[in-house]
Amino acid sequence: PRKPLVNSNMVNYYSYSHWLIALALLFMILSATISERSRKKILQGSKAKATIYFLVLFSSTCANGQKAIDKIMQGDESYAKGQMTEAEQQYQQALKMDASVWQAQLQLGNIAYKRGKFEDALNFYKASLQNKMNDEDASAIMNNMGLAYARQKKLEQAVEAFKQAIRINPGDEELKNNLNMALDEMMRNRNNANQPSKDTTKQNKQQTEDRLNALQEEEKKIRQNLMKQKKSSKVPGSKNW
Repeated sequence: PRKPLVNSNMVNYYSYSHWLIALALLFMILSATISERSRKKILQGSKAKATIYFLVLFSSTCANGQKAIDKIMQGDESYAKGQMTEAEQQYQQALKMDASVWQAQLQLGNIAYKRGKFEDALNFYKASLQNKMNDEDASAIMNNMGLAYARQKKLEQAVEAFKQAIRINPGDEELKNNLNMALDEMMRNRNNANQPSKDTTKQNKQQTEDRLNALQEEEKKIRQNLMKQKKSSKVPGSKNW
C-alpha cells in the first residue's frame, strides 16, 4: 500500500558524557593534590611549565566540554517534553561552549525538521556529520538527511543519502525500508509524469466529440444534397417506380 515516508526513526545522539566527566574529575584531583610549594618548584623548568600549561588547558577544555554536555542533557529534557524553543536555546548555548559537539547540531537539525524547515535541518545535519564520533553516528545522520530531502520532494538526493547510510550500516532494516519507499515514490512520480493529466484527457475527449458532430453534420448535408439531386432528375408526368 502507498505510504508516506516515515520519520519515526529520527535518531538522537549516543551519550559519551561519562568519559568527559571522568577526565574532568581526574584533573581536578591532580590539581588539588599538588601543593603550592610543589607548583613553584615544578614551574622552575621550562618543560615543566609547558606540561602544566597543557594540563591546565586540557582541564579547562574538558570543563567546557562537560558544561556543553550538561546543556545538551538539559536540551534533551526540554526536547522530550515538546518544549522546542527551550531545547533550541540550550543546544545553541552548548555550541557556544564547544562548537564541536555534533549532538547539539544534530538535535537542532531535528527541531528544524519538526518545524518543517527542512533546508535548515539539512545544514545542521551536514555540520554534525563533520564532527561525528563514529560510523554508526554517520549512518544515523545520513538517514535524517535522507528524510529531510524526501520531505522536500528531492527524492534522488534522498535515495543517495539512504544508500550512503546503508553502505555504512548494511544491517539496518529501517534504512532499507526508507530507501525502498523513496524509490517507490520516485517511480510513481515518473509514471505519473508520463501519463496524460485529467485536463488533457477531458480536452481530447471533447475534441473527439466535436469531430464526430462535425462528421454527422457533413453526412446530413450530403444526404440532403443527394435527395435534391434525385428530385431534380425526375421527368414531369413519368411514373416513379
